Amino acid sequence: MASNPRAHSVRMTEHDSHDMEALDHGRTELVSANDNQQDHRRNLHKKHQLLVKQRQQRKNMHRLKIRQEKKARIVDNPVREWEFSGIQAVEKALDGSLLYLIEWEPTWGTISDLSGPAAMEIAKEAVVEAFGTQAWEVDQTSFQKDK
Repeated sequence: MASNPRAHSVRMTEHDSHDMEALDHGRTELVSANDNQQDHRRNLHKKHQLLVKQRQQRKNMHRLKIRQEKKARIVDNPVREWEFSGIQAVEKALDGSLLYLIEWEPTWGTISDLSGPAAMEIAKEAVVEAFGTQAWEVDQTSFQKDK
C-alpha cells in the first residue's frame, strides 16, 4: 500500500467513543424533531382541509335554506311546482344530518296546479307580460268555473 503523506492515523479513545454516541444520539433527536415538524404540518393541513370543508358545508346549508325559502314564497305547495328527477349526491351536514343534492325539474301545469296568493300573483304577472291582461281574465274565468 502506498503511503500518503497527508494521511494521519486516528486513534479513538473511550472518551471519543462516547462523543460519537452522543453525536449519533443528537442526529437521532434532529431526525425525530424533523419528523415531528412534518407530522405537525400534516396535522395542520388536515385541520385546514376540515375547516374548509365545514365552511363549504355551512355555505351549502345557507344556500339550501335560501332556496327553500324562495320556493316557499313562490308557491305554498312546492311539490306541484317542481318534479323530482333524481339525487346527484349525499353528504353529511355539520350537525350529522344527511343532505341530498336533489335534481328538480320544472313541470308544466295549469292554473289549478297553483295554490296560494303569492303563486297566483306570480302567475298573473307572467301571463300579463306574455299575453296581456285579457288572457289572464279569460284564464281566471275558466278557473272559477272549474272550482
